[in-house]
Amino acid sequence: MRHRVPPTPFSGRVRRLATVAAFALLVVAQAAQAKTFAWKATGKGGTIYLMGSIHVMSESFYPLNPALEAAFKDSDLLVEEVDLGWTDDAVRGFIAHVRENEFVPIEKLPAKEKALLCSYIRNRKGKFLAKGTSYAQSLAIRAAMYDKLEPILERCQVLLSPTLAVASVPAEHDPLDDSFTINGKKVEPQIGWCMTFPFNMLAQLPVATVPCGFGKSGVPVGLQIVGRPFDDLTVFQAAAAFEQARPWRQHRPKI
Repeated sequence: MRHRVPPTPFSGRVRRLATVAAFALLVVAQAAQAKTFAWKATGKGGTIYLMGSIHVMSESFYPLNPALEAAFKDSDLLVEEVDLGWTDDAVRGFIAHVRENEFVPIEKLPAKEKALLCSYIRNRKGKFLAKGTSYAQSLAIRAAMYDKLEPILERCQVLLSPTLAVASVPAEHDPLDDSFTINGKKVEPQIGWCMTFPFNMLAQLPVATVPCGFGKSGVPVGLQIVGRPFDDLTVFQAAAAFEQARPWRQHRPKI
């Protein structure tokens, strides 16, 4: 069922922001396999070039050139890259949180039911139940995560990120595989490559994910939109504006 989201002055601004963010997301998704930091994108509106670098100005650059000041003033919005400062504690906290809320102790299952479980579930107890992290500690980790995110959301209407840290994992991906890496760095193989789980913990933050393109293998990739606490309307408006600016229903991956 399709729901109509009332247009607001925010919708047009998010449309432009989301289009830029989604393009950047596609660039990031393919960067690991690229041999260059220069990017060219051509569309109906023309051609743009991006360089994969960030230039930080020192105090000597201020005050800015009047032309730059005017450009900032005339902009509908500003897009800012942020560092959430979250660590692997977020993964441990989430697993401990879910363990206490959802997991049934395997040792309490009847033998017949236990035999029906796949090896991943049977073996997860020792590896993935975050031993040494209590439910109370997971709540402390959750609070620390929000403490770092709150000031960002105070100045930004939405937080944009990829839905996953990779375009996809192989169908045979083993969530018990301790050798799993992304860009050469070891990552927790069960959920460490997902960028959705932190917001399962921070449940007061509304989140939507919308298709935004396809990876090199043809699989769809998503743009995750996170809003301020209980501000569901803005997230719906941002998602609807992005879908209007970047319609995807007619696209299908090549099989």
